[in-house]
Amino acid sequence: MDKPDPEAWGLPGFSFEPIGEGERNTVLRGTWPGAGHVFKSTHRTEEQLRWLSRVDQADFDNHANRQVKDPVTQAAALAFEIATCWCIEPERATRLARDLPRALDVAHSWNRIPDQ
Repeated sequence: MDKPDPEAWGLPGFSFEPIGEGERNTVLRGTWPGAGHVFKSTHRTEEQLRWLSRVDQADFDNHANRQVKDPVTQAAALAFEIATCWCIEPERATRLARDLPRALDVAHSWNRIPDQ
């Protein structure tokens, strides 16, 4: 599968990079100028994903975004979640990507999205 392309999602300047290795995972950092925020997430191992499949997926998918009121930050958090699960959980990344256009529409209404 191709590497995720945040620019193609309408998120110019969005980036993510590995910043550390845990015993069973990789920690990623994502940044987006429109949100003015740094996101840090764990890239889950396949074993962790099997465990997560037993929890309420919808609740898990939205957990981080429910904590944030700013729609620009919500859109960036959603894009970062897509990027972090892209390689080992492509079905979930695709499902989450369906919500991105709506999130971006709301974020654009705040006029804080960087120009493309």
